[in-house]
Amino acid sequence: MVIAIVIGIFMSHRIAGPVYRIAEDIDRVLSGERGVRVHLRRKDALEELAGKVNQLLEFIDNERAG
Repeated sequence: MVIAIVIGIFMSHRIAGPVYRIAEDIDRVLSGERGVRVHLRRKDALEELAGKVNQLLEFIDNERAG
């Protein structure tokens, strides 16, 4: 049971951390900051989502520029 708890905590950090980071970066963009990109740690989950968010942020930057 202890092993299951440790694995659960480890996995939750691999998911919760990236979700928090993506939300923080989106808030930065909403406050008007430009050039924001999501950077995750090497072993974090949600890499594909972070890539899509980065594509969206790039699109927003391009639209703001002209």
